[in-house]
Formats: sequence, structure tokens, C-alpha cells
Amino acid sequence: MIGIPWVESAVPPTAAVAAAAGSGVPDLWSAAVRVSAGLVLVLGLCLLVYAAWRRLPSPGRGMLGRGVAIRVVATRYVGSRTTLSVIEVEGRRFLVGVSPQGVRRLADLGRSRTADRGGGFARRLEEARHDA
Repeated sequence: MIGIPWVESAVPPTAAVAAAAGSGVPDLWSAAVRVSAGLVLVLGLCLLVYAAWRRLPSPGRGMLGRGVAIRVVATRYVGSRTTLSVIEVEGRRFLVGVSPQGVRRLADLGRSRTADRGGGFARRLEEARHDA
């Protein structure tokens, strides 16, 4: 061996290997616990980021992902790049035309049937009393 002569003679090679093997080498269980704890920590952080992302407003989801404010009810193609769409905005339906030149509101279709259902019985009862 090439090295420092007084160290090589003082420490036999088998003792150096035995000392290195016993010091600083973790056992299998503590390593498994550390890896498992790290995995749980990373998965927990992923879930927190996902929950925070779901709370952010998005153009397609409406405010806080609840109750979409604008909904496309139906779409029909009438030309190569032209469509007619019925959209619902806060309970009202509109017929819009979409073309390469832009979007135009063609007609106001009034209240949607689903919006009329909310409180519909009480309103219809009141209308029937006034009509009679």
C-alpha cells in the first residue's frame, strides 16, 4: 500500500474495515422508517397543493368551482367555421352565433326551464290566484 507509513503499520486493514462497517451505517429498519416518513410528507404536500389549486377560480369552473355562471347548453355547426350555440347565463338562455369574425347574440330565449323550477310551485300558485 502506498500512503503514510506510520498509519499503515498502526492500523491493520481488517480493523479499519470493521471500524468503517460499524460506524455510521444505519440499520435497515431506521432507513425504512425514514423513507416511509419522507413519502408520507411528499404525498401530504401534493394533497395540500391540489386542495389549494381547487379553491382558485378558473374561467371554466366559475367562482370556487361551484355553480358555473356560464354554461353551453347546445351547439350546432351550420357552416365550415360557423356555429349556433345556446348558452345559459345566470338562468337566462341566449342564442349566439360564432364565426371567425366574432360572437353575436342572435336572440334572448328567456328564462331556462331549470331556472323556472326553483320556487316554481309557489310562483305558479301565486300566478293562478291572480289569474282566477
